[in-house]
Amino acid sequence: MSDNVANKNLLRFYTPPNFKPINPKAVDYMRSLTSVLTIEKQLGPKSTSLFSRNNDKSTVSLFKTDAPEIAENASPLTTYPTKILKALEDSSDSSSSSTSTTSAQQEQP
Repeated sequence: MSDNVANKNLLRFYTPPNFKPINPKAVDYMRSLTSVLTIEKQLGPKSTSLFSRNNDKSTVSLFKTDAPEIAENASPLTTYPTKILKALEDSSDSSSSSTSTTSAQQEQP
C-alpha cells in the first residue's frame, strides 16, 4: 500500500502559482472552528462561504455517504467533541458578540 501512495501521490510535486506553504505545526486545530466563525462574523454579508450561502446553517444534512462507520451512527457528522465546544464557549465569552453555537450538540461519552 505504501508503494501505491508514494508512486501515485503526484500532487506532492505540484506547486500552483502564488502558493504559500504553511507550517502545519503552527496550525491550532482546536481553534480552527472558532477562527472560521470569527472570520464569518467579520465578513458578514460579504462572506462567500458555503455556510453563509446557506443562510448561516450547516449543510451536514446534505452530506451523503456509504461509509460503514457512519451508516449506523451519524453523530460524528452532527456533534462537536467536548473540547471543541469548550473552545467555542471560551471564544464567545471573550467576544462581545455571540457566535452561533446553539445548534451544536455535545458529544455523548
